[in-house]
Amino acid sequence: MIEKEIKILDINFTSLVKQLEELGAEKKSVCFIHDQYFDLPNKSLRKMWFRAKVRSYGTHKFELTIKERIKSKKTKNRIEKHIDLPNKESWPLLLATLWLVKKREKEKIRVSYSLDDVLFDIDFYDGIPPILEIEWPDAHTIFTWVKKLWLHNQSIKKRWTKKLFRHYNKKI
Repeated sequence: MIEKEIKILDINFTSLVKQLEELGAEKKSVCFIHDQYFDLPNKSLRKMWFRAKVRSYGTHKFELTIKERIKSKKTKNRIEKHIDLPNKESWPLLLATLWLVKKREKEKIRVSYSLDDVLFDIDFYDGIPPILEIEWPDAHTIFTWVKKLWLHNQSIKKRWTKKLFRHYNKKI
């Protein structure tokens, strides 16, 4: 699956949730996410970017996500592959077996909504204002929702986490 997304910075959480619910959006989840990023030790060998993330939806779901970058000017694009893992302890060992090393990690709380199969994820990081991520396979649809939600005057980015944290002068 190709993931296309944008991030909208400094959103008003209460106002956005009210708009989404008035439009008929369904609240999907509220979860704590612990992302750990793994990569090959030698960047010259790298063809794919590997990201492992642990997500807890209250019943402990653990997932390995492998992402391949695709260049785009408007949205952040990735080909994603997901593998469910049996427990929290199994995946670092699995990645080490593949000669991958942990490069960094981050934690956040995510509130997720969906409407017409479009995903609206609101992320909360320590010391950073709430960030909305809109995800859908078609960039035009994503920007249509930006206008519907009156967010076109907000700061819209296709940033990855490192650049996002740098924007707020935070260390990852």
